[in-house]
Amino acid sequence: MKKARTFFADNIVTILFAILCFFTYIVSKQQLSFVLSEVLSRLMRNCVLVLSLIIPVIAGLGLNFGIVLGAMGAQLSIILITHWQIQGLAGMAACFAVATPLSILLGYAMGALFNRTKGQEMITGLIVGFFANGLYQMLLLIIIGKIIRIDDENIIIPSSGGVKDTIMLTDSMQSVIDNIWILPLNKIVLAAYVLFLIYSVFQIRKALKKADKEQVLLYAVLTAAVSLVFVLARVNQKLVFAINYCDVPMISFLIWILVYMLILFLSRTKLGQDFRAIGQSINVSDSAGINIDRTRIKATIISTVLASWGQLISLQNLGSFSTYSSHEQVSTFAVAALLVGGASSKKATVNQAIIGILLFHTLFVVAPMAGKNLLDDATYGEYFRTFVSYGVIAIALAMHAFHNKKKK
Repeated sequence: MKKARTFFADNIVTILFAILCFFTYIVSKQQLSFVLSEVLSRLMRNCVLVLSLIIPVIAGLGLNFGIVLGAMGAQLSIILITHWQIQGLAGMAACFAVATPLSILLGYAMGALFNRTKGQEMITGLIVGFFANGLYQMLLLIIIGKIIRIDDENIIIPSSGGVKDTIMLTDSMQSVIDNIWILPLNKIVLAAYVLFLIYSVFQIRKALKKADKEQVLLYAVLTAAVSLVFVLARVNQKLVFAINYCDVPMISFLIWILVYMLILFLSRTKLGQDFRAIGQSINVSDSAGINIDRTRIKATIISTVLASWGQLISLQNLGSFSTYSSHEQVSTFAVAALLVGGASSKKATVNQAIIGILLFHTLFVVAPMAGKNLLDDATYGEYFRTFVSYGVIAIALAMHAFHNKKKK
C-alpha cells in the first residue's frame, strides 16, 4: 500500500492526464483510426523538440524555455535556403547545415547568460526568448528589405520589403524527410512484438543461469501480458482497422530513436556524469574539479541544437510556417508535454518525454470535438487546449514542489 501511494504521488500528473484523455476521447466520439493517426503524426513531429529538454534538466538548468532560440535558428535557415532556391533533400540537408552552427552560437550565448543567473535559469530562458523574438522580428521586418535588400517574391513582401508572414516550403521540400521511407504501422507493431519476444527469451535464459527465480517470473508474466495484448489487438476490429490505417515515416522515426540513444549514451559518458553531478550539487562538483560553467554551456548548446533539428523536422512535416509566431509556443508546448509525462524541473527521462507527448497531443486531438459535443461549440475545445498547455505547467510544478516539500 505504501508503494502504491508513493507511485501515485510521484506520477499524479500523468495519471490525472491519462484519465482526462480517456474521458475526453469517449466524449469526442471520434474514430480510433483518426486519433491514432494524428497522435502518431504529432509524435514524429514533436519528439525531438521535447527530447531537447532532457539534458538541461539533468545538468540542473531546469526546464529550458530558451529552446525557442533553436527554433528561430531553424526558421532562419529555411528562409535562407528558400531564397537560395536549393531544392529537395539537398535543401533540407542545407537547412541542417546552416541551422546547426547558428544554434551552437545561440546556445553558447544563452549558456553564458545562464552561468550569470545560476538558480534562475527557467525565468532567464523565458525572458531571453522574448528578447530574442524582438531581435528576430527586427531582423526580418526592418533589416531585411530596408538595409539588406533582397529581391525574392517567394519570401519578401513587395510593399514593405520585410519577410512574408507565411513561408511556404517548396513542393520538393515539403515532407521531404517523411516521404523517403514510409511503413504501415501494422508491420512495425509485428516487428516490435517479435523483437520483444527475442529480448524476453534472452533475459529469461540469463536469469535461469543465475537461478534468479524472481526475474524469470517477472519476464514470464510480462511476456504473457504483452502476448495477450497483441492477440487482442489482432482480434479487435476497430483496433485492427486503426493500425492498418496508419503509416509511419521511418526516417523521422529513426531520427528521434537516434536522438533517444544519443541522450542515453551521453548520460553514460564522462560528460553525462558531469551533467548529473552538477545537477545534484554545484558545490560538490566544483570540489571534484569539474568545470561548472563550461559544462553548463555544453548542456545548453546540445539542447539548442536538438531544438533546431526538431523544429526543422516539424516544419518539413507541416509544409509551411508562420514566420513571426511558429516558434513562440515551441518551448511552452514542449515543457508541458514533458511535465505531463511525469518529469519535473529537477528530474526528467526520455521515457517520460515520450509518454508526455502521447498524452499531451492525444488531448490536443480530441479536445475540440469533445468541446463541441459537450457545449455545442468546438471553440470551447480550442480554448481548453490553450488552457491546458499553460495550466499543466503551473499545476505540475506546484505539485512537484509540494511533493518535494512533503518528502523533506
